[in-house]
Order: sequence, then C-alpha cells, then structure tokens
Amino acid sequence: MDTAARKFRKGNFVRAIYDYELTYCFADTPHHLVHYGVIVQHGETNIYFPYGNYFYQVLCLDGIVRFFTEWEIEKV
Repeated sequence: MDTAARKFRKGNFVRAIYDYELTYCFADTPHHLVHYGVIVQHGETNIYFPYGNYFYQVLCLDGIVRFFTEWEIEKV
C-alpha cells in the first residue's frame, strides 16, 4: 500500500486509545487512558504486529513513544 492510501501522515497531531480487545498492554496504565501526540513513523504489518493494517508510532505529549493501529487513532 502506498503512502497516499494511509489515513494519517507523519506530523499529524492525533488522539489515540488502545483497543484492549485485540492487544495486551504490559504497563500498569488504565485501559481507558487517552493519549495525544504526533505521528513520527509508520510501518506495515510484521510478525510482531500481524493485524493486517498499518500501525503508527506516536510520540505522546508525556514524552513516551507508543504504537497504535489505524483504527485506534483519530486526527485532532
């Protein structure tokens, strides 16, 4: 899939919430926590993230880089 087909681009300011029905988080954070940040990277499906959609690396406002799928993100 080419870059034009992606829903979000690098530099977009987004709001993201983990979909805990499909992913498991090892951190001790509340499941409903909303993260705001900037997309810094994107990648395709791989062996560690086999959901078939693109995932995005988001630099959150708290300084932590987190990974989200396309359906967990909305543009602000």
